Amino acid sequence: MIIDESTDKSATKHLAVIVRLLDHNVYEVRDEFLCLIDMSDGRAQGVYNTIINFFGEHFVPYKKNLVGFAADGASAMFGSKHSVKVLFEKDIPYLYSMKCICHSLVLVASYATKKIPDTIEKLVGEIYTYFMYSFKRQSEYTSNFKHFVN
Repeated sequence: MIIDESTDKSATKHLAVIVRLLDHNVYEVRDEFLCLIDMSDGRAQGVYNTIINFFGEHFVPYKKNLVGFAADGASAMFGSKHSVKVLFEKDIPYLYSMKCICHSLVLVASYATKKIPDTIEKLVGEIYTYFMYSFKRQSEYTSNFKHFVN
């Protein structure tokens, strides 16, 4: 199960739940969007209760079927004392937990850009803007680049 909590413009909290399924009939693993749940409490206990209530309402035997958990690295999700991960591990001691690689990569990229001089970042932005709104410039660049690399 992969979860991500977000708040929209109207200050409504949502919890997106993705599940990775193993279809034993065709030996296929696939990710499926399970649900988007409105919730009022984004703290660890609130997120955990929201998920458990959803599973209960839909008769999902999560203690038997859930083998992995992934989320962003926020303390509510992965804190060492009281987090969604800790709460699920109380129910499922063998649960494999992993911080979401996408969120981790965003943090790495964000940190890396702080090490780049501002002039480089500005140059990259200007190059993007130069090509963004001009089909002619994009076409010329593509043509010249293909010629350059044969």
